[in-house]
Order: sequence, then C-alpha cells, then structure tokens
Amino acid sequence: MIKPSASDRSFGLLLCVFTGSAAIYAFWKVNVALVLFLIMLTIAIAAMVILCPNKFNQLKNGWLWLGERLGAIFNPVVLAALYYIVLTPTALVSRWLGRDALRLKFQTRSTYWIKRQSSARSQSEFFRQQY
Repeated sequence: MIKPSASDRSFGLLLCVFTGSAAIYAFWKVNVALVLFLIMLTIAIAAMVILCPNKFNQLKNGWLWLGERLGAIFNPVVLAALYYIVLTPTALVSRWLGRDALRLKFQTRSTYWIKRQSSARSQSEFFRQQY
C-alpha cells in the first residue's frame, strides 16, 4: 500500500474547506439545491481525505501545473504594468523637477569629496549594532 504524503492530505483538507466555504456562501446568496450539492461534495471530500488521501495526488499535481503556467503568464504582465504605471512616471517627474538623487551630474569643483557628518556614537556602540 502506498503511504499518502502529508501534502496530499493537506490539499484534500484545503478542498474541503473551499467547498464548505462555497456552501456557506451559497446558503446566503443562491438556491438550496446548490447548497445541498456543495455540502455533499464537502462530506465526500472529507471522507476521501480520511480514507484514501493518496487519490488527491494527481489533482494536486494538476493544480500545481496550472499555478506554474498562470504564474509564467501573469508575472511578466503584472511586473510590466508596475514598471510602466508606477516607476516610469516617477522617474519622469523626478527628471522634470531636476532631482539628482545619485549626484551623477558633473559639476566642476575643486574636490569631489562629500563631507561626512560626524557621528556622536562611540566605538562600542558601532560594534553592538553591526549585526
């Protein structure tokens, strides 16, 4: 007999919680026939989790495959939207206002050293805060 993995059992319990939550939502919003179907489905999934949790292995693997494919599609779309909606306008406004956060503009000076603010902390305090 194949020993079921803990992930198969937890995936089955997750399905049980999902269908139970859908039954509770359907009780408030939809008809009684759907509620009865979802309750029976929840009971059937709970029985399968207890009796034979290894039956959820293929369903779990299919769910993981679907999640990987959806992640491969939506991840670049969301990151591109974030880049073009948030970062690009911020950079354009910063350039328009003349902000030079990295001090990359060339300025003719006698020295390019940046004066460091003296710290009032002692050496023992530096060693205490290093980690």
